Amino acid sequence: ILGEKIGTSISSLGFENLGIVETNSKILRDSQVPIIMIEIGYLTNDDDRKILTNESNYPKIADKIFEALKN
Repeated sequence: ILGEKIGTSISSLGFENLGIVETNSKILRDSQVPIIMIEIGYLTNDDDRKILTNESNYPKIADKIFEALKN
């Protein structure tokens, strides 16, 4: 549920919401606590790169994550 909320919140900034992908990656598998790994855009995507390389967007991205966590 939390992953869905974060994805929805982040997508409002212009990122495509690719949904939740469960994986057996080491960082997730070896965690001793519940964990969510957030991928916020891709530098290989022109639209994402424009958002990610503009430092004025960093607080907006952080606010969207925080908004999803508190709701």
